[in-house]
Amino acid sequence: MLANEDVLAAGEYPVSLRVRGPSGVAWEKHVTLRIPKPPPGEDGSLAVEVFSGQVTLNGPPGEYEFAASMDRGGAPFGGRLKFRMRIAFVVPVTGSSRKPRTGPLQATLPVRLWGVGRAVETWLKKQGVRCSPFEGNASSRGEVILVGKVPGRDRLGGDGKANGLGEAARCSCR
Repeated sequence: MLANEDVLAAGEYPVSLRVRGPSGVAWEKHVTLRIPKPPPGEDGSLAVEVFSGQVTLNGPPGEYEFAASMDRGGAPFGGRLKFRMRIAFVVPVTGSSRKPRTGPLQATLPVRLWGVGRAVETWLKKQGVRCSPFEGNASSRGEVILVGKVPGRDRLGGDGKANGLGEAARCSCR
């Protein structure tokens, strides 16, 4: 969105959108900003959409910067936003090496979910993680249990102990 506040005249303006990261330009798009002419006697829109869409970054973890700039016709304030992308995970590798590895999320063990929302479960599955619900039963091997907000359980129980987390730990560490 561009806060125009009647500064730019009606017309078309070229805009460059760019994300730079540790390896250089990770994403770039050139769009045309269209400022519509307001009806006679009315003010123009205070804000105008510049771009709406999904952006996928396939770069290494680290600091990134999103930049939006008008190539001609204006110089809006702001236009830059720094953010960190963290896609490297350390996951246990089964087999003889026993060394953890880093890289894109590729869990070799199934992950049991307890109190984790559907959106997170869907995202994990899209990343290739095998998920199943945690139902309090013990496993014959160690596994990962991802604990979110468990309905009906506070962080600490009435006795001051972590309510339910010990249960998850006992099931995970067999």
